[in-house]
This record gives sequence, structure tokens and C-alpha cells, in this order.
Amino acid sequence: MSRFSQKSDAERIDSRLMFAKVKSIVATTAIIYLIAVASALSEDDLSVPVPADAPLPQVTNPAQAKSKVVSKFKGAQNKPPFTLAAAKRCEAELKKRRIKFILLDKISDPKGCLVERPLKLSALGKGIALSSEITARCEVVLALDDLVSDVAAPSAKLHLDKKLIEIKTSTSYQCRTRYGAKGTKVSEHGFANGIDITGFKFADKKVMPVSPKTGVVSGHALNAAKFQAAVRAGACAYFTTVLGPGTNAAHKDHFHFDLAYRKGGYRLCE
Repeated sequence: MSRFSQKSDAERIDSRLMFAKVKSIVATTAIIYLIAVASALSEDDLSVPVPADAPLPQVTNPAQAKSKVVSKFKGAQNKPPFTLAAAKRCEAELKKRRIKFILLDKISDPKGCLVERPLKLSALGKGIALSSEITARCEVVLALDDLVSDVAAPSAKLHLDKKLIEIKTSTSYQCRTRYGAKGTKVSEHGFANGIDITGFKFADKKVMPVSPKTGVVSGHALNAAKFQAAVRAGACAYFTTVLGPGTNAAHKDHFHFDLAYRKGGYRLCE
């Protein structure tokens, strides 16, 4: 027997354990991607049944039903942690990536909105433009730039064979409660801790809106749907909240990403 075929029992066990771990990682990644693709499609467009969200408690009053939907997001909010040193480190990283921004004055509103060091900008790194100026915390800008650089741009090339040049942005900082409803907590937008994305623009000047029906034909997810599903699934690695079409009526036409602080590092990706 050659020296290359001689292995101890411990080495064989280690090899098997390593192989099992790799198989587990690959399987988990595949499941997450498939779930994301399914969530990107509208329920009517699916040709096979997919798991639905757990049903809400049965109520007879429509107003009570609405409150049940909103209550799903209660208790998740804490004001974003802030230290000057961490903020400056984040801003230094933006400068390193050549992301131009303007440091605004502290925002403090009697309604409960608070932003210690808001930044205003109109573009991310690597020449990716934003369709409109946004006001956000540095950490949100950094997370968005990571998502676009690591996931959105490569996925556009992979699934669409297109070059991503612009992110269609909507709400960033806005002092309001969640869903604008009375009696609810301050929205993450009120802390400049969230960003809404309505679409993507490519080098061929075509714009892809965020929609549950984008790229869906006869129940099948085509490349456009795969692209949006990849962005949505990937966003959960960078943001602590990811909402979009299928989450509820309020997010039927855009993605909402934020960095809501939750105990235990809990993330809400729907």
C-alpha cells in the first residue's frame, strides 16, 4: 500500500465531517435562494403551492384585523446605537470607497425622530448612481453599497447580462410613524435607518421596477424575477429588515431595507 493511501481513522473521520459540512452549507444556500424566488412571485402566478405565512387570528372587526397586521412589527424597534468613534470609522470607509457625501446637522424632532450624524448623497461606489438624493445614517449607506457591489451588480450580469448603473430610490429619512399610522412606533425612516428601493436601471437605459410580476410568465420565474429574488435574498446578509412584494400591501411595489436594532441580533426577512 502506498503512503498516499494510508490514512488514520481520525483523518478519515475528519474528512467525512468536512464533506458533510460542505454539503449542509450548499443545501442551505440552495433552499434560501429557492424560497427567495418563490417570495418574489405573486401567489396567483405560481403553478405549484408554496408555504404561506401563518394565518392571523380570526377577528370580526376589520379595524382589529388591520391592527393585527401592524402589531407584527411592534416590539422590534430600538433607537440605533451611536458612538462618534464608530460613525467616523464608517465615514472613513465611505471616503476610502470614494463615495461622496455631505455631513448634515443633527436631526432631532419632537415627534421622536433622531439622527445624530445624517449624511446626504446621490451616488454609491463604483459609479452606481442613486435616482434621487438620500439622507441616511452612514451604516445604512455602507450596507447598501455592499449589497449593490457584492450582490445586485454581479446578479444583473449573471441573470440579465446587463450592467447596473443606477438604483431607483424612494424614501430615506422621513419623520413619521410606521405606515404613517397613529399610535405606532417611530418608523426606521425616522432615524434615517432605512431605505426604500423601487427599481433598477441598466446601461441599456431600461428600468426594471420592483414588482411581484416582473419576469413572471405562466407561473415561471424568468431571469428578471431571478435577479430580484437574488437581491432580496442577499439583502438579508447586510440589513436586519428586508420587506417587499408579498410582505403586505404597503410594500407591494418596492423593497424596504433597514438596520433596525433587535435584541439577540434577530433579523426580519420577508
